[in-house]
Parts: sequence; structure tokens; C-alpha cells
Amino acid sequence: MRICFLLGGFSNYGGIGRATAVLASHLSADPELEIFALCLYRPESRSGYDIAPAVHVDYLFEAPLTIKRAFLRGGLRKLTSYILKNRIDILIACGTLYYPMAVMAGRRTGARSILWEHTHPNSRNDHFLQDESRAYGARRSDCNVVIAARALEIYRARFPRARNRLIHNPLDPAAGCRLTPYGEEHKRILSVGRLSYPKNYDRLIRLAGPVLAGHDDWRWDIYGEGELRAELEEAIRRENLEGRVCLMGQCDRVYEVYRNYDFLVMTSRLEGFPMVLLEASANLLPLLAFDVETGPSEVIRDGENGYLVPASDDEGMIRAIRTLMENPALRSAFSAESGRTAADFSVERIGREWKALFEELAAGKGEHA
Repeated sequence: MRICFLLGGFSNYGGIGRATAVLASHLSADPELEIFALCLYRPESRSGYDIAPAVHVDYLFEAPLTIKRAFLRGGLRKLTSYILKNRIDILIACGTLYYPMAVMAGRRTGARSILWEHTHPNSRNDHFLQDESRAYGARRSDCNVVIAARALEIYRARFPRARNRLIHNPLDPAAGCRLTPYGEEHKRILSVGRLSYPKNYDRLIRLAGPVLAGHDDWRWDIYGEGELRAELEEAIRRENLEGRVCLMGQCDRVYEVYRNYDFLVMTSRLEGFPMVLLEASANLLPLLAFDVETGPSEVIRDGENGYLVPASDDEGMIRAIRTLMENPALRSAFSAESGRTAADFSVERIGREWKALFEELAAGKGEHA
């Protein structure tokens, strides 16, 4: 069976590229599958993620362009030709941006189309006409794959006649690279993610003052890059937190960073399925997050491997963070449970769920929601 992932590419450090690289690489080892990854255009920089040599990586266009220009320059025709030339059986659109093109090409060629929703299904912030693209594709695809249980509920309510399936994102096997046992105290708090509106780092900075007050030997580091860097730098200055809250920039070897921290905090406004929580759990870190609608509650078991804090409760988050800062024994107990959590999202387990879906679609079977 020939499977093709359609996506923007692997040259940045976004969640879609990461999840696709991990899943495609794993599936490419299956002798019954041949895996293709078709990127919108050839990147100017190297891939941000390791991709197995068995994955055929190709490009619709040589130079960077938007999806609108791709349509105007014959992108649908080029995609249709690619599917036919490579005898693709199933086309997976990785993100809402590619839903219409994938569905249209699938209908022209007879390939089955899977739409892989990577963010909150009500999100409209990623690109122009995101929700219209989602609605057009979701009603016409052969299957909609979502990555969180609450997202499945939303899809079932909004697209009740579609085939909707929950498959969590897989944990990258390379993420569990911790070489030493958890226990050494670093007195450092970690957050990881793009410096963008959904990650809510302006709120993190407001929380950091009371969190760090009286704990002069602790600091809070944020790894990631993005369009809000200047605003966040100004907020750090305004709150007199220079040297206490640090924007560390993009890190090519972020998996190795986790071992240098005591626990991870996520302050996001919204999530699809937060891979950073899985990566942190694979490195034995206790986890804290606001209980936003999709994502964190499927990784964090409140009071066992970390804390889930009601989304509007700033004081609750401050108390939870300070509790962990002040209680090494509790951190160690959460760490042990966190390590066990990672196994629930292994790429082997998630890969089997994807292959079962492929086989259902190829046979014309599968329950509709």
C-alpha cells in the first residue's frame, strides 16, 4: 500500500512537521507500506527533523510560495499527476491548509483522502479561511483524524455524517534520551513552544513574578522562537524579570535540554495535542498545565504525574508551581509517574492504529461517527 503525506515541509520546528516525520519514518519500516512525503516547496534550509531514508521526500514546487499561489500555478494539477505517477493509495493532508487540495486530488485520482487535524478544531488563527478549509474538506474526506478526545467530540458534533477517528500523535523515540536518573536539583523551570499567541507567554511572564518571589536561586527558561519575541522581551523588562525569565531561542537539540530542568510548565491558551508534554514525560519531568479544552488532560493525571490547573486560575497555577519548587520529594514522585505516561504514546502503538485505518479505507470499511 502506498501512503503519501501532504504538508508544508520539514524545514521548521513546528508540531506538524515533527509528528509527520516521526510517523512517516516509523511506517516506512513496514514492508507492506511505501511511504511518501510531498512538501509544498523545496526549503532553503535543511530539514528540522530526521526522516528515515526509506521515506520518499518530494516537492510540488521548487521555490517558496503560499497555498493560494500554489493553486494559481497549477498545484492541484501537479498533485494529481504526482498521485497517479506514484500510484498513491491514500493521501494524508497534514493540517487544514491542505484539506481542499487533498480532497480534490483524491476525487480526481481515486486515492482515499485522510485529513489530519493538528490543532484545536475551532481554531481560526493559523491561516486565512482556515475554518472554511476545514469544513470543506472534513465533509468530503474519507476520514478525519483528530489528535485529542475533545477534538473528536467537536468533529462528531460538527460533521456527524463524516468518518471521524481519534489517533494521538506519537512520541518521537529519540525524545527519551535522558542519561541520568531524575533527582538532581537544577532550580530551573522549563517551557517550550513557539513565541506566538496560542502559547500565552505574556501570561507566563505575569505569573513568573509571584512564582519566583522569595526563590532567588530559581529561574524560568522558555525555548522557542516566533513573532512575539520583541513583545515578550519588553514584558520581561517591564516586570523586572531580566535574568529570571529567559528567552533561550530555538534549540536544534531540544530533547537534550529537558534533563537540565526540574519540571515543565505549559500556559497555552489552546492546544491540539501538546507534544512537549510527551517529550517532557519521556525525560521524567513532572508536568504542569492549564486545563485548556484539548490536549493537556490526556497526558497529565492531576496529582499523579503533575498538576492540571483550571484555565482561568492564575493563583492556582502559582500555588502549584511553588508547591513543586518547594517539595523535592513530590517532584520525584511525579517524575516516576511521568516516565510511565510516555509509554502510552509510543510510535509503535500509534503506528498500529494508523495502519489499521489504512486497511479499513483500502477495504472500504470503517465506522462512521
